[in-house]
Amino acid sequence: MKLELTAGKSGPAEESCIFTCFGFLPAELRYMIWEQYMDALEDQHELFIHVPSDFVGTRNPTAPTVYTGFPAALHVNAEARAVVLKHVIFAHCPGAQCMVPVRPFNLDLDVFYIPWEAWRSFFLLREFHDGDAWLSKVQHFAFDICLASKGEGGGAC
Repeated sequence: MKLELTAGKSGPAEESCIFTCFGFLPAELRYMIWEQYMDALEDQHELFIHVPSDFVGTRNPTAPTVYTGFPAALHVNAEARAVVLKHVIFAHCPGAQCMVPVRPFNLDLDVFYIPWEAWRSFFLLREFHDGDAWLSKVQHFAFDICLASKGEGGGAC
């Protein structure tokens, strides 16, 4: 097992740590490390962009899914990839024309963004929801700056 710590002699102490024996750890311990890595990814903020067609024809829509980044562990080795694939859900993304990782919208963490061209449909969508619907529990909203401008046309936007 090689653990190398170095400190610079000039200026503030610089430490670097190189651990080259990860593969020699027991499989159970490596599995626990990959699980911890995945648990840490759950606290990442994501942005949901409201697109009117997402809710067309739906009387009581469920919370949407948000696109997430591809976890880096997918590219490490087969062992890490197996752990990641147990936690990640993939869905087709029309913009990317491929399958991308998604997760359910987290009411406490994620941001619901309403672009200029979708604000009217958002307020129509609100009328379909009663007090216990997911939309009434969203905590973080972001609005297009044009919505804050004066006038019906959105000011300079």
